[in-house]
Amino acid sequence: MINVSLLQCPFEIVLAAPDTTNPRPLVVVFPDIWGVRKSMVTIARTIAELGVTVVVPNFYEAFGYRIGTTDDLPDMVAKESENRLLGLGDKLSDEDVVSSTGAMLRCLKKDFAPRATSFVAVGFCMGARHVLRVAERYADDFRVMACLHGTDMLPQAPKARASMKKSIRGDLYFGFGSGDPYTPPEKIKRVRAAFDRDKVDLAIEIHPGANHGYAVPDRPHYDRKAAERDFAHIAKMISLA
Repeated sequence: MINVSLLQCPFEIVLAAPDTTNPRPLVVVFPDIWGVRKSMVTIARTIAELGVTVVVPNFYEAFGYRIGTTDDLPDMVAKESENRLLGLGDKLSDEDVVSSTGAMLRCLKKDFAPRATSFVAVGFCMGARHVLRVAERYADDFRVMACLHGTDMLPQAPKARASMKKSIRGDLYFGFGSGDPYTPPEKIKRVRAAFDRDKVDLAIEIHPGANHGYAVPDRPHYDRKAAERDFAHIAKMISLA
């Protein structure tokens, strides 16, 4: 059984936890620009069925966007909410997420020690970029990172690129769709070349025909086959963490 609840740790996070106290990795799901909603909880539940605890942070709480209760979560992004969420996504900087993640990790380590043996990060679209930035900052904590249909998967500054070479450790997986207009083949080649140059271990899967947002159930281009292949990769990585 997977129990879903809402915690303040130190800000709103959705918690999906199996009925077990066995030491296992703790998984952090970094949402896409549309934020925490039922599809993200569905993803968290699916991962939690592997026997791991999963959290989905509401990074938008800092801008006054609160979840309230898990019963209040929308099934999908309402048309009237789209502009607000897009605006919040523009406001939310990578450094905001990195800083908030640090505060969250301190809280989770206190509340879940010694059950949480390490941390796993899984991100979608904007959240995929956040996973990469967080992995650079908290390399000792995150041992497995999965980035799905991310659009900006390279550090922007030489200083950041230098840190990528030294900081990112553990297993790193990128999933892309061959039909995603935001990540054409030449862009994926640049990503692969940059990680090869910096000697960072990276596995890439390009899903034939999949479009942007393919891994999230409530998005118009959801591709179940591609999402299930990503999940198989993630499940194997978690089992070895």
